[in-house]
Amino acid sequence: MDMDVEINLKIPRPKTPALDDNGYPIDTYAIRFTKTITVSAVPKEGAVLPLSTQSGQTFEAAVIRSDWHDSRDMFVVYCKYAQRSIPQEIYDDLMRGADWTAKPLL
Repeated sequence: MDMDVEINLKIPRPKTPALDDNGYPIDTYAIRFTKTITVSAVPKEGAVLPLSTQSGQTFEAAVIRSDWHDSRDMFVVYCKYAQRSIPQEIYDDLMRGADWTAKPLL
């Protein structure tokens, strides 16, 4: 049975981070990227999910945990970027693409 889940993605710092309105680098540790995807089953902790950006860049994310959220009426799957570093193209797509939403933790 297919279902929608929200991906909550943590990424590493890129070599060249985007700048905020004041010209300071944006700290990716204080941001999570979210996107709703359709899956056949709720991903389990330790699973690796193939994800993509709007421009077609693909990458893998490791599942940290999955929690049910009554307010959203769906599972939220918390993930981290699977590699130690993130290519600049993928980082740029996450920051500027319409399919991922950057949400500050604070």
